[in-house]
Amino acid sequence: MRAILVSLALAAALAAPLPADDSIDALATYGSRIEKGTNAALSGTDPAEAFRPWSVGNAGGLEALRDAGVTGARFMGMEFELLLRKGGKDVYMLRTFAHASEGKVSFVYIQGEPLDGPPSVTFHPLGSLVGEAEPLACAARALSALLAGDGDVPFIDSAVLESLIPFVPAREEGLAGVKKSREGLAGVRSAVRAAAADEILVRVDDVTCVAMVEEGQAAGMARESLAIGEGGEVAISIGRYRPFPK
Repeated sequence: MRAILVSLALAAALAAPLPADDSIDALATYGSRIEKGTNAALSGTDPAEAFRPWSVGNAGGLEALRDAGVTGARFMGMEFELLLRKGGKDVYMLRTFAHASEGKVSFVYIQGEPLDGPPSVTFHPLGSLVGEAEPLACAARALSALLAGDGDVPFIDSAVLESLIPFVPAREEGLAGVKKSREGLAGVRSAVRAAAADEILVRVDDVTCVAMVEEGQAAGMARESLAIGEGGEVAISIGRYRPFPK
């Protein structure tokens, strides 16, 4: 799995109004592409064609999904993380899980923790996130400004989680993440402001889809991952399938 790190100036983001294209909802374009591409690949379309213009790194997980009788998928969310840096030193990490539906992004969790050293991940400057990777830069600028400010942070609605995940333990885990994040949001925002970051790095990690069987029932979770090339190219891989216990 390759991580994505994007460099940008927080001070500049806070000093001027955000450009029209800078929105956390930019991540919804990824959710839509992933859901449509996965469904097309499950229906028999060649993965390279299903996810175009993205490339496919590894589609080995498709076989396990088909063998399990999975015929469709719904985008659950993706890990989207911000690393705050001050004077060249990594000082604070924000971890989020972003859900997207109908062009809108909401969060299952937002967590923060102080850092005392750099993570071992791949760095991508903001300027390299062009073309298909540009939504990541737009969302990064918007999320950093949102958390440093006092505007409303959208969390996923409990009814949406219930409709996505029928397996009670998994659903309760998601609801607990929302509750904990709401309770800790003021502290996270205070930490972001106190960090006074002059750079923000962004990391995209695992992607999760809810796997559906022919009866329209949610049967488990399909794990996917993204990789970003130096020129902004996006590659997706389809990995593990984890059925819900019966």
